[in-house]
Amino acid sequence: MTEQKLTKVEREYLEARQRGIKAALAFDPGHGRPGIRAVREAQQALAERAEEFHKRTLDNMYPERRKIYISRESRYAQHVLFLNEIKKWKQESDWGYPNYIFSGKYGNEPITVVFPDDIGPGPSYQTYRIGNWFFRTEEDLEYPYGGRFKNYSRVAERRVIFGQMRDGQPHTITVTAKSWRGNWLLNALVDAGIGGKSTAPMNVRLHRAYDAELIKEYTIDGKPAKVWRRSLAGKKWDYCLVCGGMTYHDTNPEELQPGWRKKQQEKKNRSGQPVTFAAARDLGFCETGIRQFCVTVGIDPAGTYTAREIKELITEYHGQLDQFAREIRIFRRAFGV
Repeated sequence: MTEQKLTKVEREYLEARQRGIKAALAFDPGHGRPGIRAVREAQQALAERAEEFHKRTLDNMYPERRKIYISRESRYAQHVLFLNEIKKWKQESDWGYPNYIFSGKYGNEPITVVFPDDIGPGPSYQTYRIGNWFFRTEEDLEYPYGGRFKNYSRVAERRVIFGQMRDGQPHTITVTAKSWRGNWLLNALVDAGIGGKSTAPMNVRLHRAYDAELIKEYTIDGKPAKVWRRSLAGKKWDYCLVCGGMTYHDTNPEELQPGWRKKQQEKKNRSGQPVTFAAARDLGFCETGIRQFCVTVGIDPAGTYTAREIKELITEYHGQLDQFAREIRIFRRAFGV
């Protein structure tokens, strides 16, 4: 996980803190600078700790000042607690203040950097990070039958809360989600207005939540080629090569052209192969769906056909194949028709 850099005023405060408590308390963060609020809270906590430590030191030096003796072990435990709080504050600062954004206080809850496909269904009530944004998922339940059926409930509202620090203050955006299935996270980013403003082709972006920027143009075997850089939630995501009407995505720009050539060769090899029941199963289609498609277009599931023949049947029976729209797209990409 890439750590977020400290602001200038926070770095100056940590340098003063390393010189000692007096230097840290005397440090003036100024006004209107990012990170001032966190520094002032740290100075306040440090001042309270120093005052308490001074008081306990006097109590130990002059027994008449105190009612209860504080052992050396107790003083050491208090010092360790103070160091842990300073460590917690610095860790929160390195992460970008995620706990402070959502709860208004510093914490040590770990942050998980995720990919959209790695998020499971259902609310997590944890803090995740995607791009330059933190987010949490929540949902409210309702009991339509009151106390008669206590075990029966349904979801009243699903929420996705995005947050980040802006000018030293937490900024959050809350949107509702229809479900926790499919591309719910990407859809929530679009609803929140985070990204998705690019005018790049959709075969490059693949979803409205992604932005894409053209960074290079050249030729491959005499064909014009374009390299796009995709970003998600304000952070670089991957790259896409477009050439000859075919795209190839990869996180490493050096692998774009070799991957594109391999994909093109696989497409050529498969385009000359016959279309059979086994070939359809290799594409991931279920047996029931294959047989239903054959019945709809009037062909034998055990027969052998060319890709062009299947394409002509798809065109002829276009109005009756709406339920096979996804499978048809997969077939066209695989066989190049």
